[in-house]
Parts: sequence; C-alpha cells; structure tokens
Amino acid sequence: AKGTKVYTKEDVASHNTEEDCWVVIHGKVYDVTEFLDEHPGGPEIITDVAGAMDATDSFEDTGHSEEARVDMEKYLIGTFDGPMPEARKASSSSANGGANP
Repeated sequence: AKGTKVYTKEDVASHNTEEDCWVVIHGKVYDVTEFLDEHPGGPEIITDVAGAMDATDSFEDTGHSEEARVDMEKYLIGTFDGPMPEARKASSSSANGGANP
C-alpha cells in the first residue's frame, strides 16, 4: 500500500531539487515535486528544506490549513526512519552542510 515504504536520511538526501523534491513532515515522507509550482509560498521555501531537514517545524510555523493537510496526503510515499536535523529559520548550521565540527 502507498505510504508503507520506510526511508532513511540517506534515501531522502538526494531529493532536494525542483525536479525531484521530497520533504519529511511529522515522520512521513512526501514527494512534492509535482506540487512545487502550486505552493502558495513558492517552491524555494520547500526546496530549501527538502532532503536535508525535518520540515515539520517550518510546516507548523507557517500555519497550513486543514485543506492543505488533506491535500498533502496524495503526495505521501512512505514513513521516515531516524533522526533528522530540524529546519530552523535563519539557521547557520546549514552553511556547513549540517555537520558538527
């Protein structure tokens, strides 16, 4: 069934462009490539966190509607396994690729 595949941080990492874009929200993985052009906030805000960070906080801070939450289920491809750095606005940690010195 759709949404039963489990993805790791490594699986998600390469899907971070406008041509191939996955996001992790609430422990679920979404392939939002087809949705980018429709996103009211523009594609960049999604591609900035795609593949590299947990987008849950960004998603919740933006205050998405119930309609948006229902719509996103059609892009669900699986669940996420493992910790992932959380997206923080104006985070400096992404400058070094998220690696700790």
